[in-house]
Amino acid sequence: MNNSLIFSNRLLVSRIINFALILAIVFLAGCASRRLVPLPNGGLINPELQRATKNENGVTVTVQASAWHGTPSDLGRYVTSLYVVIQNDTTSTLSLGYEDVMLFDENRTQYNALTSETVVKILQAAYQGTYVFSPFFSFYGSVFIGSGFFSYYPYYYPFYPWWDYPVYYQVPLDDIFDQALMPGLINPNAKLQGFIYFQRIPPKIKNVTLEIGYKFEAEPEPNILSFPFAIEKSRK
Repeated sequence: MNNSLIFSNRLLVSRIINFALILAIVFLAGCASRRLVPLPNGGLINPELQRATKNENGVTVTVQASAWHGTPSDLGRYVTSLYVVIQNDTTSTLSLGYEDVMLFDENRTQYNALTSETVVKILQAAYQGTYVFSPFFSFYGSVFIGSGFFSYYPYYYPFYPWWDYPVYYQVPLDDIFDQALMPGLINPNAKLQGFIYFQRIPPKIKNVTLEIGYKFEAEPEPNILSFPFAIEKSRK
């Protein structure tokens, strides 16, 4: 057998092994994640679904952690997302703004809600310059990873099995906007729902509390509901 062919085959096998190791490391890192578990605080909680619900003066608020199933699938690596449903079963109109939603940790450090535009900027900065080295992608014009579609723009070289082709991809971020809670007025017998985003919680933090304030039309002061969560390590 030609020596150069033997060398190229060995190098290709080595790259396959290295690529598999990288995937394994990424998988294991994802498994060792953290989860927010609701704590008893005068409302109904479902620890398994990581959901808490409170009802006050005809207004029902439900908060659920780990509810994101959109794209990008690894959103939790960059921001904290909480799914919120506000049901207005009164005859008055409610108002809710980003400034009425805050997250506090056990040190009373405050985390303000992030707009969808800010989240997109965070993700774009994180993904900027991201690429995949693999000769397996050089035959295709598009790559599917998980549930997201990634388009790439390779350098066009003649294909040789020992060459790595830099594959650049972009992640669609429409779900960040489409699934976000849009603050504003909540009419009688209507509900507002969607994700509220916060910066990623530091690793040493063990507890956070979400505070949601809403105002009735004729009331100057907001009504505030608190939803405490413990942060636990999970392995799935």
